[in-house]
Amino acid sequence: MKAVPEFIRRAASSRLGLCLLAAHLVYVVWEFALKPSATYAKTPCVAEPSSAVLIAGRLYHWHYESAPLKLITFLDLPAMFLAGLASKCFAPLRLCDFTSSWVDAVLILFFASVQWLLFGFVVEALFRRFAGGGAGALR
Repeated sequence: MKAVPEFIRRAASSRLGLCLLAAHLVYVVWEFALKPSATYAKTPCVAEPSSAVLIAGRLYHWHYESAPLKLITFLDLPAMFLAGLASKCFAPLRLCDFTSSWVDAVLILFFASVQWLLFGFVVEALFRRFAGGGAGALR
């Protein structure tokens, strides 16, 4: 039973994982902070149908985004899938679309942070294992 807390402690102390998590968080928050907020004059709780997605109160359209943001979006697909499943828990609350976009954004950032932390931990452990760290590098 002690294995799970020990794994979480080791993964959370991975330097590469923490660097990837911080770089991802800073870049995504910076990129979305540059976008203008989506405003809805008459109905703030109903998003108008379009090909853009409302994330954190900003419109995200794959075609118009920068190449680095498209790459991050592609790499964050597992986190977005898990966030989509977790956001179903909020469906009974019938949140307004604008508020729901913020809930979804927080969930995506949470799962993406966990994803990048685990990815960095695994890469760091594999590097230690194959670069002379011995067979016990993943323990």
